[in-house]
Amino acid sequence: MSKKTLFRIFFIASSVLLFSGCAALLPHDSEIKKSKWNSYDEAMVAFDQIVLNQTTFEQLKILGFDPRRTPNIKVLTFLDVKKQFITSTFDKAEYLPKGVQACIESMDACSGLELNIVRNDSRRYGNAFLDVFNFKRETEQSGWEFVGLVVIKHDIVVYKLASGRPLIAGDKKQVNPLGPIQSMDGSILLKGAQ
Repeated sequence: MSKKTLFRIFFIASSVLLFSGCAALLPHDSEIKKSKWNSYDEAMVAFDQIVLNQTTFEQLKILGFDPRRTPNIKVLTFLDVKKQFITSTFDKAEYLPKGVQACIESMDACSGLELNIVRNDSRRYGNAFLDVFNFKRETEQSGWEFVGLVVIKHDIVVYKLASGRPLIAGDKKQVNPLGPIQSMDGSILLKGAQ
């Protein structure tokens, strides 16, 4: 086979793939903060086992809330705990939950743990040609997020709070009628006009 024939075969195969909308050619990415738990429900079950005014810091470690062994757990000082609840000079400590109020007043005996786990997957789909040349990009997002706060006074949990998004799901569509020209930096167009 000649080089010319090989080039034609390669060109035809490439064109078929690009114009067919082959989703396998499109990029995808994931944001995963590593943790002991593989789902929102698993994290929530562990968090629900924490009992106020009973669970000790050592018991927290056994439940998986060990900042030295479980990734993405932030250790909070009493000042960090205070910032979580008192965000302006108008906030008053007397309106805080009793456990948090007592913890902040104890200063150095007060600490906390903040847990933030995110699993976010995004996958582009649709026509590969339109995507690559920036005419139309469609992205599907899925995942979950868990955020937990534990306040500890004298090694005993005095307050806990959990939030997050058990299910992240959505689609994003970006349409650029001018394709690659639309995404160009404006300075390039200005230079060409001069």
